[in-house]
This record gives sequence, structure tokens and C-alpha cells, in this order.
Amino acid sequence: MIWTFEQEQALGFSSVATNIRMTVIKLRSGGLWVHAPIAPTKECIQLLKELKAPVEHIILPTFAYEHKIFVGPFSRKFPQAKIWVAPRQWSWPLNLPLEFFGIFRARTLRDEDRLTPWFDEIEQKLLSSPEVGIGPYVEVAFYHKRSRTLLVTDAVIYVPKQPPETISKEALLAAAKNGLAVRLLSKGKNVPNEAIVDNKETRQKGKELG
Repeated sequence: MIWTFEQEQALGFSSVATNIRMTVIKLRSGGLWVHAPIAPTKECIQLLKELKAPVEHIILPTFAYEHKIFVGPFSRKFPQAKIWVAPRQWSWPLNLPLEFFGIFRARTLRDEDRLTPWFDEIEQKLLSSPEVGIGPYVEVAFYHKRSRTLLVTDAVIYVPKQPPETISKEALLAAAKNGLAVRLLSKGKNVPNEAIVDNKETRQKGKELG
């Protein structure tokens, strides 16, 4: 069985907001395999408890900060779970060790590793590129055989026409009024402080200009 959990995530230096997803698979062992954990809020933990199964494995499938930041707090809620991370971890602007993010005793995910506890159920493939710009792109993709589900993190990005339900009304209206795109297009000039009407068109504008 597979479940997905979504949360809103915003970049603190801008009005950009997006949805971030965690995927949970119940293994034949009866335990849960958690891919790219989200913030362990009370709601998140309660939903996991409703699955009535122990968390056995926590997976950090990428180097990306927005996914790495929650692994430490999430793992502290499930101290018996094993942590697995993509290889070649790095961070920017400071290249900090995993321990700085609260990630301890992590095992490294390997390309097509046949020795993982879940190999009979979930295959894995390392996606990597040489260093481009500030650092290399690294991600581990997974394929759940029984459901024929491919799990990727940032290798595939889908931008829907309508804003996801997880993005709050307040974030969309704020972006419509003074989003990152608005500020860039204004070239540093003051943006008129006009009233924002809360309607479908304005929220769509916020999604496009955020």
C-alpha cells in the first residue's frame, strides 16, 4: 500500500511557495518505508499513527535542502527507524555535514543495491551529474514493483495550471500583490500598494507571479 502526504513550503526570502510531498510504502515486513519526509507536525504524525505500523526506514533521496531539513526532526519522532541518504551530500552556501541537520548514523544509498532490506519490493537507481555551477545534482529514484510506481524527487517537475490545494490563500494573495516576479519586473521600483481582491483570478495570478 502507498500513501502520499503534502505540505506547503515557502522560501523565507521571497513569497515563493510550493507543495512538498512525502510518500509512504508499507513493506511486506509490516513496517513503513518513508520517502522524503515532510515536517513532523502533529497532523503529520497523527496520520502516520493511523496506519498502525512502525516506521522502519527513512529515506533522504536527494541532496536538496528543502528535503534534507526535515529528516532530522522526523527521525527523532521515530528513533528506531534506519536513515538512508543519497550519496555525495552537500549544501549551499556552506557545505555542512549531515550532523548539522540532525541526521545521525545514516546509511548511504547505492546504485541498484541488491542488499537493501527492501530490494525485493523497491528497486533504486542513482541519478547524478558532474558538478555544474555550485555543486553536483544527485538523486536516487525508486520503483515500487507491486504498484508499478516510480518515485522521483526533483528529476521530474510538474507545474499544474491551478495552484495546489496545499498552498494557502494568504500565500497566493501575497504573491499576487508583491511576488518575486512582480519585484523583478519592477526593476527595483516601488510597486503600487493596491488593494487585492480575493477571487479565483487573483489567486491564479499569485500562483503565476510567486
